[in-house]
Amino acid sequence: MAGFRSFPKELLRRGDPELRPLAGRCVLRRTSRMLARENERRGHALVATILGDRRPISPEQVVVAIERHCGVRRNGLLVEVAPAPDDFFIRFVSAEDCTRVVTASRNVRCGGTFLSFGRWCRGRGGAPSELAFFTKLCFDGLPQESWDVDALTHLINSLDGDLDEVLPPTDKQTISVLAWMKDPSSVPKVYTVEIPDTCKPSSHCMDAASHYLDWPSPPRSPEKRATFEHEVLIHIQEVIDRGPVITGIPGYDLGGGSTKRRHEFAVWDGAVDGTGPPATRDGGHCYGGSSSTARAGDATFPGSF
Repeated sequence: MAGFRSFPKELLRRGDPELRPLAGRCVLRRTSRMLARENERRGHALVATILGDRRPISPEQVVVAIERHCGVRRNGLLVEVAPAPDDFFIRFVSAEDCTRVVTASRNVRCGGTFLSFGRWCRGRGGAPSELAFFTKLCFDGLPQESWDVDALTHLINSLDGDLDEVLPPTDKQTISVLAWMKDPSSVPKVYTVEIPDTCKPSSHCMDAASHYLDWPSPPRSPEKRATFEHEVLIHIQEVIDRGPVITGIPGYDLGGGSTKRRHEFAVWDGAVDGTGPPATRDGGHCYGGSSSTARAGDATFPGSF
């Protein structure tokens, strides 16, 4: 982009460490491409750790050491520097070579010390956790063009959850889903969903929209990306809870046994949870929620609910 300016009196810049929170969290759904990569690595990948005084060792030294001690040719493996807690990530063309090297763990000398090998596994470097609450949520006011499994997956991920199922909609106002959530109590009642005006001008996006004659040509040096903000009400309709019972009574006796229970909440379309039913509007269309007739006509359209 051209036309950058500098302001000497500008005390803080957007993105400065002083303006950013120290920590955050999100849920990232495991995609089909992630699963494919995991399958490629299973039985063909190891992680290596430098033992002893952890002296500096290069990937080339590791290749030479494996060639010398295990008889694996260099065209049959690839050694890369790995993120902590490992030192190296090693991939093998042959599963037999992978097994030969892992069985030599702590016996392969390299750079004056020894290497420890272990099989790569999914979740390496992460800490065990869980999404413990099976929850039925309803999005009220989300544009219908966003009632897509991929879009709803991203939306649930942003709320610290993982989508399980999209339920068949009964009207044009709301869409309900089932999801595993980290903490239903942390889900906001009103959520601003911001949707870019156009998708990123990639080849996939252009192919998907090639049937539109008025598809705009993306500017070469955009100054910003236009979006639309939608205020969406999030209703929590039901939670399966196996967590600690919140009583507020010290020493309350739960009686032993399972704490599994079902919480059901009264919600109303168009009303923020906890505020009761919305005020009646005069005139306009008559619509009373999923129990009423919310559509008429017999035409069908591709992709419509």
